[in-house]
Amino acid sequence: MTYSTTPSSFWSKVDKKSTEECWVWKGTLDKRGYGQISQNNKARAAHRLAYTYTYGAIPENMFVCHKCDNPPCVNPSHLFLGTLQENTADRDAKGRQVKGERVNTAKLTENQVLDILRLYKTGNYTLKDFVAIYHVNVETIRALIKGKTWKHLKVS
Repeated sequence: MTYSTTPSSFWSKVDKKSTEECWVWKGTLDKRGYGQISQNNKARAAHRLAYTYTYGAIPENMFVCHKCDNPPCVNPSHLFLGTLQENTADRDAKGRQVKGERVNTAKLTENQVLDILRLYKTGNYTLKDFVAIYHVNVETIRALIKGKTWKHLKVS
């Protein structure tokens, strides 16, 4: 991938420190906190550009991952290549998986899920009861009762 931004103009937007420390992107950040730069009217990830300027082209289908887990960091010594599976495994191993209410598609709150789990254990409520009370579909309720979703919440 070719970028019209020159290395000197790119690095001028970086707060460089020692190689051990994060080099924070001082330009625009996306909604997840990653540095971004516009090129040909398209947003490009700053950490990917930092990798390219330092190490060369990024192979197709590869991700540029952060050792430091700091999204605005563009320090090349903190960046490494990984597949989607490796990036996902790295995220999960470091406990960065979004859970519960922080998932942007969540229909229930953690307190609601805990209430559902407690009430279900009493045997006095059916899945359809919860559907009517919480206005979600039966598959949402079934998945949380079976522990397929909201796995981090437990009721004793």
